[in-house]
Amino acid sequence: METFQFLGLGIDAWITIVTVLGVFAILMATKLRTDLVFLGAIGLLFVTGVLDAKEAFSGFSSTTVVLVGVMSVVVAGLTHTGVLHWIIKHVLGRPKDYKRALLRVMAPVAVLSPLLNTVTVVSVFVGVVKMWAKKLKMMPSRLLIPIAFASNMGGVCLILVIPQNLVVSGFYESNTGHAMGLFAPAIPGLFGLMAGMLTIIALRRLLPERKAPETAFESAGAYTVELLVPSDNPHIARSVGELGLNNVVGGSLIELRHFDDYRIMSPVPEGEPLMGGDRLVYAGQIEDLLDLKKKYGLVSADHHVFHYSEVSTARSRRYHQCGRGTVVDQEALEEELQNGRLYAGLDVFEKEPLPAESVLWDSPRAVITPHVAGDTSLPHTVDRIVDLFLEDFENYCTGRPLLRQVDRLIGY
Repeated sequence: METFQFLGLGIDAWITIVTVLGVFAILMATKLRTDLVFLGAIGLLFVTGVLDAKEAFSGFSSTTVVLVGVMSVVVAGLTHTGVLHWIIKHVLGRPKDYKRALLRVMAPVAVLSPLLNTVTVVSVFVGVVKMWAKKLKMMPSRLLIPIAFASNMGGVCLILVIPQNLVVSGFYESNTGHAMGLFAPAIPGLFGLMAGMLTIIALRRLLPERKAPETAFESAGAYTVELLVPSDNPHIARSVGELGLNNVVGGSLIELRHFDDYRIMSPVPEGEPLMGGDRLVYAGQIEDLLDLKKKYGLVSADHHVFHYSEVSTARSRRYHQCGRGTVVDQEALEEELQNGRLYAGLDVFEKEPLPAESVLWDSPRAVITPHVAGDTSLPHTVDRIVDLFLEDFENYCTGRPLLRQVDRLIGY
């Protein structure tokens, strides 16, 4: 095996080449985590003897790796103590356009890079730029790519900051016998930095708007929006996928619940049809998600799904409300009951307990129940509710005092 040669390369070289190509293929063709793929590659090279134990695992003790880990902790501390917000407000501010935004973010990165390690500077500014991009309503990629270039170009200005300078310094010393000074690359470095920044600003339109897969959910805890489908929505009966409701600008659809079904769909199938009264729960950026109301004719969860026109055309109609009190306009409902065009069984209301001054209490066409309608997953609970009702119903029929009479003064 040791004497194996092909195209001038030994067996270890070919194992390495195949492993590297395999890593690229797996990363492009699958959704496996990057760290697992690289660990698998290192394990393969270790098992086949291409790398010994020291070579295989020396990267985990690398100064750069440890530094990145430490900086992650530092950045988390800066975020939770409000330092990043202070930097955004007082250092970066709110530029008038994208060109000024590039200049504001690249300048401090370029200045700090010669003084600190470039990895350190980028680690700190990644969190800052992501938060800043949200405030400016920009894709983070259009600002993160420039700071990566600015960090490297700024680091060139000192001999000890980036490996490339150390390599050049080593060649210079071996050929001349003299060591390069700490600030030797400062003049060409500053020239390259200015030229590079001007080039990025001039070609800013070519910077891509890349959206990371986790972007829609990174603020899901703070930004979840529930929207309702009105019964006169023109998109009813069309599928979620056809309308493009699953993945929208600024977020994603995480739940759907049909008006006549207690089950919650998550994830939501592309072929699921939209129906009046459906509830859509989105996670993402609230400004973008609220734009869906105008684009798709949706309403907020605290708005009415059924309109006054639908109620007013219902002559002698029977209506039972047991889902959400905000589904129907209660004022319109009260008016229809008073006009004699509607009978209603009401279990839920816009405001609960139902206020004592509500006209619904005295309406002969309304039957009011104390929010007990609907199904339950516990059969013994249903049996208990029925037993309690029958007990008091028997008391009522025989003239005995009721045990669970609603007190209208306190509302229950």
